[in-house]
Amino acid sequence: ENLLLEVKFKILLEFLLGSMSDSYQEMLDKEIIGNNFRYSIKLDEKSAFLKFSTDSKKPLEFKEYIYNKLKELKTMEIDSNNFDSLKRAFRGVILMSLNDIEYIGITYPEYYFKNCDLYKSIEMIDSIDIDSLNEVIELIDLNQISTFLIEKK
Repeated sequence: ENLLLEVKFKILLEFLLGSMSDSYQEMLDKEIIGNNFRYSIKLDEKSAFLKFSTDSKKPLEFKEYIYNKLKELKTMEIDSNNFDSLKRAFRGVILMSLNDIEYIGITYPEYYFKNCDLYKSIEMIDSIDIDSLNEVIELIDLNQISTFLIEKK
């Protein structure tokens, strides 16, 4: 179940801030991010968090931009065509990755310890619909945000 939630978050964040999104291009245009923008999802039995990182000369603008996008997400409608495209892309990445023995060697144990079957991940992605993404949006609590800034000396 955690893995399914993680995949839902990944689809949602890719939709919102992924390299093919308008938001990503806007952040590049405004020089809020560099080419190293990343996000990750960490889930365990009792908590979850999203982490966003980048090298930026405008870290406060980056923080504000991400916050505003997460806030917009609460009221945004997910376009079904974009959603279907993202699901196909995720499906394609997994299918291509299954041809890579190194990917299987790293990912299979990860799925195993999460009580999931790597070879059923396509079925898991197919089970995700827009309503289930809306449920994930409800889990995002904008009052629980922390910011860490690492500055060069």
